[in-house]
Amino acid sequence: MIRLPSTRHPLTTLAVASAVVLAACSDQSALAPKSTNRVNRTSTFFFATSLGDLTWVDVNGNGIQDVGDAPLPNVTLNLYAGTVCGGTPIQTQVSDPITGYYQFYVTAGTYSVEAVTPMTYAPTAAEVGADREIDSNRSCTTATVADGEANVSLDFGYVSAVRPTQGCTPGYWKNHRRWPAPYTQSTLFSAVFANAFPNKTFQQVLSQGGGGLNALGRHTVSAFLNAGAIGSPTYGLTSSQIISEFNAAFASKVYDPTKNRFESFSDAYPGITCPLN
Repeated sequence: MIRLPSTRHPLTTLAVASAVVLAACSDQSALAPKSTNRVNRTSTFFFATSLGDLTWVDVNGNGIQDVGDAPLPNVTLNLYAGTVCGGTPIQTQVSDPITGYYQFYVTAGTYSVEAVTPMTYAPTAAEVGADREIDSNRSCTTATVADGEANVSLDFGYVSAVRPTQGCTPGYWKNHRRWPAPYTQSTLFSAVFANAFPNKTFQQVLSQGGGGLNALGRHTVSAFLNAGAIGSPTYGLTSSQIISEFNAAFASKVYDPTKNRFESFSDAYPGITCPLN
């Protein structure tokens, strides 16, 4: 769907094709707000032509951005002129390492955006429902934009590519001492992840109660130990994924989507128990 950018959102000055233009930022999605700066140029606002929006994890696999879905950062996106993906892209970028947003600034014309599926993921259901701004597009999606139009409906959702083994819960790891090397109960959380819990060990983070960041910390340590003990792709998450996703959630201060995602890997399949018991 092509639509004019909303004037209720601020603008930012950008260099496009060696010319300075003013770019409109799109409406925010359900996952996280976009941050930009507003520029007033003799009381007249100009909008840069753009394509983009979001890469995200579709936790329930329904093809729609729901509350509880998490951004998927660092997805590679290629932009091609015309209706075909392939060959040499005219632009390449990765989605934001915290929010999962991306935006290509272009001149008027027809373009194709290719999203490169990350390892251990698969594209979710594409073009589900009537609202193009909250569903997932196909891995190669074509759109035509006129001068000054911003298409913010090119979103790409992903699900885990493998049916994960049920992981062990935070309670399991809190009460068991056989942890995957080289990690022990005394390993400092900050030695592996962003310093969200200063001077606290893995064991202390597992043992703290409460929701919000504390709950995210418990499930992060549990997921990290599961990845080391069970291994990928059997478990379904890699250690580097867990580190990247926790750090992004901590930086964004939006904790629950990532906590829910990690928790789903230890509480997803009735009748399947922790394989380390």
